[in-house]
Amino acid sequence: THYSEKDGLSNNYVTSIFQDHNDDMWFGTSNGISKWDEKTFTNYTNKEGLNNNVVYSIIEDDSKNLWVETGGGVCKFDGKTFFNYSS
Repeated sequence: THYSEKDGLSNNYVTSIFQDHNDDMWFGTSNGISKWDEKTFTNYTNKEGLNNNVVYSIIEDDSKNLWVETGGGVCKFDGKTFFNYSS
């Protein structure tokens, strides 16, 4: 399937793709993160607490937190809140 900004993706420049424990897809872009839950996109940017909108990678830990590497450092996302760690 092809998705773009007109479908709700936060930006057409995708830097990383990750599938979490719920089979939701996370897209790191040059304008934040987009979560696809097979129905709709939910976007997260610095307005929601991400420390930088340029996302390089996304992984998940054993506690189901997402760890996001950005241009401003590393963020932990627990599904509700971003915790920012910068260098």
